[in-house]
Amino acid sequence: MSCAPPDRLEILSIDKARLKKITEVTLSFGTAGRYYEPKGAVSAMDVFWVTPLLWVAKDRKEWMDTHLSKWVDFSNEAPRFHECAGVHSKMLNAEFVDGVARKMR
Repeated sequence: MSCAPPDRLEILSIDKARLKKITEVTLSFGTAGRYYEPKGAVSAMDVFWVTPLLWVAKDRKEWMDTHLSKWVDFSNEAPRFHECAGVHSKMLNAEFVDGVARKMR
């Protein structure tokens, strides 16, 4: 916190306690995603994917071959995979969201 500009912290309404909570929630999402064990099947599935987090897979090929390809076991039809620009944490940011929206149509 000491290296963050004080005016930016004020704009974001972030103090030490709130930053701790944000960090805990973020870590929980990552942990849940990493250890998630799906069950059952859906009739159809679309998977929108981007460059993975580094601790999940080293690159897009490993992400697809080792992780995303397993979704085929949980869909009655072959899943449709939509490769999107960007990285996981930014795929819905302003610079990438239009590309994701185009693929959803």
